[in-house]
Amino acid sequence: MTAPDVADVADGLPRVPATALAGSDAVEAVSASLARFGCCVLTQAADACPAWPVLLAAAAQVQALEPAMRYAMWRGHHDGWRGYAPSTAAAEQIAAAVDVDPDFLTTAASRRFSAFEVGPLWPTAAGCPSGGVIDSTQPWPDHPSFAGDVSEALEEAVRFGTDLLRRVLDRHQPGPGAPALTFDAPCSSLRLLRYDPEPPGGEHLDYELLTMVASDAPGLEVQDTEGRWRRPAVGPGDLVLMAGDLLEAATGGAIGAALHRVTAEGTRHSAVVFIAADFGVEALMPSTGRRMPFGQFLEGMLVRTTPELWARYEAGQLSLPYPLPEPNPFRGERAPRLTGDRSATAVPSERS
Repeated sequence: MTAPDVADVADGLPRVPATALAGSDAVEAVSASLARFGCCVLTQAADACPAWPVLLAAAAQVQALEPAMRYAMWRGHHDGWRGYAPSTAAAEQIAAAVDVDPDFLTTAASRRFSAFEVGPLWPTAAGCPSGGVIDSTQPWPDHPSFAGDVSEALEEAVRFGTDLLRRVLDRHQPGPGAPALTFDAPCSSLRLLRYDPEPPGGEHLDYELLTMVASDAPGLEVQDTEGRWRRPAVGPGDLVLMAGDLLEAATGGAIGAALHRVTAEGTRHSAVVFIAADFGVEALMPSTGRRMPFGQFLEGMLVRTTPELWARYEAGQLSLPYPLPEPNPFRGERAPRLTGDRSATAVPSERS
């Protein structure tokens, strides 16, 4: 089988059967698509990894729960980033339900979606302490088998994504200063999302190595290397792969991080798995020329992008045993305003 045989084109984007990934030509097609378009569509994903229908169904299920149950999982009740986050449109409801000042939720960040964050505990490495955000409690809905089914499916999806990622990386020489990646206990995580009808917006890059997205409707748009926005044609069983900042760093820019956004023409659910490296992997931050453990970088970004954590950090109720990185130091982004030795008062609107 040659590469053209395993990659046909729909809407200008390659589509590679996930069931063909045992062959090197299919992996080469994925790698080439990521390098040219920043993304690739895998078809027949459920046949290669049965976790994806489970995770996508869980996204619709958790977002359809009674408001009281969703609000009980609101991450503002916990010390970390895991749990339920309402869209801006739902902020007033949650504020009333949990007795929080509505201004806090409506002005802390602009959210175009509701999300339920799931993340296994990430073991730290020797000499790489965390601020405790990554070790926080994982709230779960009071629904039979939900926690077990989702946890098991997430582990399976991470194994699938990590195996594919290793094979993609084998096709690229490490770039200057590239991190020595290990995946013994990666900082991977899951988002279960619901978008309501909205125009394009929230353009952003992801921090990790690889983002995998299963959805029940199109809407994800990715900018290719020529600056054109492309919308992957997705159907039942399709999975979209996108490159993140750390993959760009690991390949010396051969695969660039994918700038992406969402246009929701109707209600859209998606399950998003972020494939990352181990906590202690030393990553070069181009904007500073310094290295820092990837887990600390990611934890710092979670503090920046989680309004409840950011409020605690600003108030001095949350401290980190390392300097809070500037907004995405992979890109040299800086805070619009500094407050003392703390960083930006503005929080990026979206993570993925």
